[in-house]
Amino acid sequence: MTLEEFLSRVDGSVIRTRRGVLVRCPGHDDRAPSLSISEAGGRILLKDFAGCSAERITAALGLRLRDLFADDQPQPRSPRPRRRSVAEEVIGDGQRKQARIEPYRKGFMLADRVREDRQVVEMLRREASALGDTDRGWDLLYVASEIEQEANLAEAESEQALRDASEATRRR
Repeated sequence: MTLEEFLSRVDGSVIRTRRGVLVRCPGHDDRAPSLSISEAGGRILLKDFAGCSAERITAALGLRLRDLFADDQPQPRSPRPRRRSVAEEVIGDGQRKQARIEPYRKGFMLADRVREDRQVVEMLRREASALGDTDRGWDLLYVASEIEQEANLAEAESEQALRDASEATRRR
């Protein structure tokens, strides 16, 4: 296939450049031309600056990759899969681990709150005990009992959230 034959399949205006032409990419909804097309060595070269692959562009035009080569040119080899870098592997592992613990996040956060509330209750009781039989001491005990009730509710909610997360994980 020649460049002119390829361009006959592309809709819209064609902007001529020093190295070829610039058109709207058929592989995605393009408002401004982003597909650079040139011809070299009997091959049609495609570069979409919005990121579409040559496979996607040719498929959108009803073509195959082999159509980009002149009949006497060797056919393209299938691309080797790119090997992931160590950083990509580490990031991927971290994302998978995070996805596994995500259902448990609410339960863990509530359990942390319960632990902190219980520490506050103990501190308030010690302070009230040190103050003895005074209005301030009784006020501290009242506040401690309110916080303890909230902690008990949060603990029940935490346990339920962890049970739900465990059940959801088992269903996967």
